[in-house]
Amino acid sequence: MKTYTFRDFIWSSIHFIPGKHGAAAHPHWHQYRARFWFTGNVDQDWLIERLEKTFGRLHGASLNSIIQPDSSDETVAKWLLIEATKNVCATCFRVSVENDGKRGAEVEV
Repeated sequence: MKTYTFRDFIWSSIHFIPGKHGAAAHPHWHQYRARFWFTGNVDQDWLIERLEKTFGRLHGASLNSIIQPDSSDETVAKWLLIEATKNVCATCFRVSVENDGKRGAEVEV
């Protein structure tokens, strides 16, 4: 039997996607929810601290200045997974990102 632990991280940021048409091409705000999945029994209090320390800079930030090459949901999910495995916990294996509760992306190792 395998045990997985997850923790959500919620923030609001501004972004735009160069080369897109319509609203996506112009700076606009979203509320994001990222769900980080870990193998094993990871302490929830410790996860809160590590996630906030690692990703707290996203609160109110411009994603375009932090995440490259673009700030699409797919790129944000990939960036979060890479950062989580390096700076939060090496057992992070999946991240899903939800954008305004309407759309999103998911990546897995």
